[in-house]
Amino acid sequence: MQKVKWKAALYLDSAANKGQADALGQIFGGKQGGTPAGLAPFIGEMLGVRTVPINYKVTGKRHSLSISKIVGLEVEDVIGPDGSNSAIQNAPFAEPLVYVAKSKRFTYDDYGMNWEISDKNSFHSPIAWKGP
Repeated sequence: MQKVKWKAALYLDSAANKGQADALGQIFGGKQGGTPAGLAPFIGEMLGVRTVPINYKVTGKRHSLSISKIVGLEVEDVIGPDGSNSAIQNAPFAEPLVYVAKSKRFTYDDYGMNWEISDKNSFHSPIAWKGP
């Protein structure tokens, strides 16, 4: 993974005040430790930071995310034989529990990149990060 450097962009919710936006920039820039700091060495180019409307919604087993007109995402959890969400535990660079889902729709259009990768696998997890 480390041989190829990623291009990254950061999107901050326009509902955040300046203090919140600055703190999020520090966290996702890897300057406060934790998972973002572990991922920082993989980033070769930071494309930019944009402050835009972000909307996240969970309805039953469906999760949706919109980031302005940049990202459109809708995923549905994969249910295991016992009726609970399928999950992966203890994966590197992830939260202790990661849920398996399938993307119903995933589009991205920004920084000269235009992706349509719907109907693929997807993963999500609850995040409970806190500062030092």
